[in-house]
Amino acid sequence: LLNINDQHLTKKPKLPIFLTSIRNLICIFEKQFHKGIQEIFSNHVFVGRVNSNYAAIQHRTSLYLVNITNLSKSILYQSILRNFSNFESFDISPAAPFE
Repeated sequence: LLNINDQHLTKKPKLPIFLTSIRNLICIFEKQFHKGIQEIFSNHVFVGRVNSNYAAIQHRTSLYLVNITNLSKSILYQSILRNFSNFESFDISPAAPFE
C-alpha cells in the first residue's frame, strides 16, 4: 500500500515561467503548431495498436496511423516546457557525491 500525504492531493497554483529561453521555446513551438492536428488529437477515438511502433486513431470519418514514439516525445517535450517552473523538488538521501 502507498502512504499518500494530504499535501500531495492538494493542487498548487501554477507558477509563471520567468526564464526567457523557455518562454522563447514555447513561442517557437506554438508558432509551428498546426490547428488541424490539435483538432484531431483533441477529438479522436483510440482504435488500437497496430504494432510496437504505431497506433490507429479515428477522427470523424478518417483513420490515422500515429507513430507512438514520436507522439510520446512531442507530448513529453510540451509538458516539460509548459510545466518548467512547476516541477517538485526532491532530496537525494544520502547526498550524491560531487567530485
